[in-house]
Amino acid sequence: MTRSKQSRRDFLKTTGSLAAGMAVPYFTWSEKAFANASPNDRPNIGCIGVGGQGCGDAQEHARFGDIVAVCDVDAHHAEAARNHGGIGKGKAEVYGDYRIGRTIKWDPKAEKIVGDDQAAALFARKPREGFEVHRV
Repeated sequence: MTRSKQSRRDFLKTTGSLAAGMAVPYFTWSEKAFANASPNDRPNIGCIGVGGQGCGDAQEHARFGDIVAVCDVDAHHAEAARNHGGIGKGKAEVYGDYRIGRTIKWDPKAEKIVGDDQAAALFARKPREGFEVHRV
């Protein structure tokens, strides 16, 4: 087995050009590559959990598709995401807890759930309200 004599400079030239060649396809992608200009080619996106980190994620997703629905157990977070200029743009449907298994309609003017008394009772407690724990 023969060992080739390669200088540090030759090694850096080779690995540098290889790294640059691999990076070119990665950095030339743009939003247009993922989301075409035609509205029919943009996917519709529904976001579950739009408080904190979910709000930031939804803003990034909105770059590539249209947010048509937002869902959060905290009605204030869901309504804020709906009205946010970079997420729902005032057009997205607002849903409460997705685990209830049916569509829940939120009336932002009355600030309550409309047409479903069971769901309204479920979400009537204040957000982040504490629970009592009884020791036996």
